[in-house]
Amino acid sequence: MIQRALGVAAFVLITLAMLETALQLAPRLIPPALLQQFAPEPRREIAEARGLRTRASSRSITRDDGGPPLYLPLPGTVDKSETPDAGMSTGMHRDEDGFCNPVPSSGVPVGGARPPVDLLTVGDSFTYCTTVRAEETWTVALATRLGVSARNLGTTGKGPMEYLQVLHSFGLSRPPRVVVFAYYGGNDVRDMLEVLAFRALLERPTEEAAASRSEPGGLILATLDRYSRVYNLTRALVRMRYAPAQNLELAHLAGADKSSLDFGYEIRLGDTRVEMNPENADVSELLSALAFARGAIALDLLIEPLERLSALGREHDFVPIVAYIPSAHVVYAEWVHFDDPALASSLAAFDEAQRVFLAKHVAALGMRFVDTTPALRASARAARVRDLFYFPTNLHLSPAGHSAVADALEPALRDELGP
Repeated sequence: MIQRALGVAAFVLITLAMLETALQLAPRLIPPALLQQFAPEPRREIAEARGLRTRASSRSITRDDGGPPLYLPLPGTVDKSETPDAGMSTGMHRDEDGFCNPVPSSGVPVGGARPPVDLLTVGDSFTYCTTVRAEETWTVALATRLGVSARNLGTTGKGPMEYLQVLHSFGLSRPPRVVVFAYYGGNDVRDMLEVLAFRALLERPTEEAAASRSEPGGLILATLDRYSRVYNLTRALVRMRYAPAQNLELAHLAGADKSSLDFGYEIRLGDTRVEMNPENADVSELLSALAFARGAIALDLLIEPLERLSALGREHDFVPIVAYIPSAHVVYAEWVHFDDPALASSLAAFDEAQRVFLAKHVAALGMRFVDTTPALRASARAARVRDLFYFPTNLHLSPAGHSAVADALEPALRDELGP
């Protein structure tokens, strides 16, 4: 009996040692969502080894809206995004302000005076040059076609309130004629919920907030916390499953178990099959759609950033244009086959509701709304799979997708910036 127990213990220890070695040698095996739950030091080491952004390579931006801490890349740093799909680019050098623009973008030293600019674009990773070259973004395409100056202030992992903070901190010093506020239908509602959740957290009793930030004590646990990737991975899995993190709160609103959802789908064009989202990413979009279907999310939360944008436009004398950029499954809706067909109606209804809501409220605030969905669908119908507008794995715009977004926005921008 004792010998058997010792054998089992030895097997477990050998397995753990092999797993620890694998995670030490191949940190890419750790999903980014779980890496975020690691202790600070191993998280930083792994992120730097993978070329991911860390706070050491970022700067804190002061915000005035009560939202969570805002970190942006340092000027001149290199974006080493992972590139699982063919045709992706990496190694982009950020400009003198830390954004995605052709370098050198202005010849103005950091901290120096900024010349006026015709067009500023703000948004998330669908505005930023996510795995495409800076020259391939829809911002640069519009500037080239219209013969105007432009600055891309897109940021990754941010939402509508953060777009405004970026605009205020980095855009208004270059007095713009037009600002395109690029709303992404996939997760901007989620990002607004995160801001509201953070504001609510600030109102919690101090002792409760302190308890929620507590870390494991003891020399052994502290050592494992610092050096063992298996321990960090195990703890991350437990936290993702049970901790009241934002995604799990969204899962609560959706009435769904996040781990059981399958957000994979295929684009089927004749005999061609393109597998989309093989890594089951962006599940928060699906959770948002399910929560909206249950009536647990109201789109009124989008009014605040729209009102702030309108006020900034009046105060600083620029023309604000709100552009809607849809998810891949929305653009290719007539060819999409979800692995779980029951999800299709909720996702379509969520997308449609956002577009209708924005069209109504943007107009009520005296701004212009451009829904790029119809134009992207028409362009996709013509291009078919020859030039897919989204990368299959990371679901972001491909070079062809950026060009198609520029096509959709060009008429409105020509009205405002044309001769």
